[in-house]
Amino acid sequence: MHNIDVALNLGIPVNIGFNIWRQDFNYQEILDVCESFGIEYLRWTVAYPELNPSPEVQVLSPSEYHAVAPRIAEFLEAAYWQHIQVYLDCPLPKCFFTSEQLGRIQLTQPKSAAFRSCGPVIDVNPALEVFRCYALSDLERTQLTDFDNFSELMAYYKRVIDEKYDRPQVYDRCDTCEFAEDRSCYGGCMANSAESIGGRESQETLLKIAYQAIQQGRGQEAEVALKKVFRKDAGVSLLWAHRWNIDGDISQAKVFARQAVNRSRTVQMREMATTLLQQLSASGHKQKRELLNQP
Repeated sequence: MHNIDVALNLGIPVNIGFNIWRQDFNYQEILDVCESFGIEYLRWTVAYPELNPSPEVQVLSPSEYHAVAPRIAEFLEAAYWQHIQVYLDCPLPKCFFTSEQLGRIQLTQPKSAAFRSCGPVIDVNPALEVFRCYALSDLERTQLTDFDNFSELMAYYKRVIDEKYDRPQVYDRCDTCEFAEDRSCYGGCMANSAESIGGRESQETLLKIAYQAIQQGRGQEAEVALKKVFRKDAGVSLLWAHRWNIDGDISQAKVFARQAVNRSRTVQMREMATTLLQQLSASGHKQKRELLNQP
């Protein structure tokens, strides 16, 4: 509290983060701190475990989420009435709140209803070792000096961890959940589903498999690989278009070629998609003429 006061007296803006590590947490205390120091934005999440848990570190387990959710909803409501905007830091499972709770949160604290899939949050220790995030600090450690820039570092961890993370195993229902399927929910922290880390092939590997299968005219093999690709870019759409073209399904191939045009972010990619779409359209017209000329 003293350091917050000193920082503000020096003209340094202050942001506060609040980790909820037990069910009977005192939310009014943190809201009073915010109000006292003129803080209008509060970051929060539940305390997540490490992949290899440290002794005596207290966290909230997924089995407690249902019990603590009403109190967290109450906390967010109280913050709203004190004119404090509260936003979610590390993501939660999409099923953390009930639909009714989530509806009210969406109206009052929409930044706390912004559930998303996880992403690398790079940490660096004094020895210049880097790791994806605190929870996964013992996984795929490397050296900061191995990278030329931050973008390379982020791409590395997305490739070796995030892309290889399979569906969450927080609850039994994760196995059939639509949000686990489309990867819009990681089940909260990956450390809650340690067995899923490394459970799938990387996007780069899957795309190579699909590309080679298409080159060799093996449409079904390409489809199996592409169904595991969660990237949404023009290149993926083009591969899907070629996959359906192999089977002569011009209508479906055109849908993905059009999608590739809409997704294109470079002139070169847009030209490739446009060329393919024109070829497919010409092929479709030819098929129609052949059908009309049949006796």
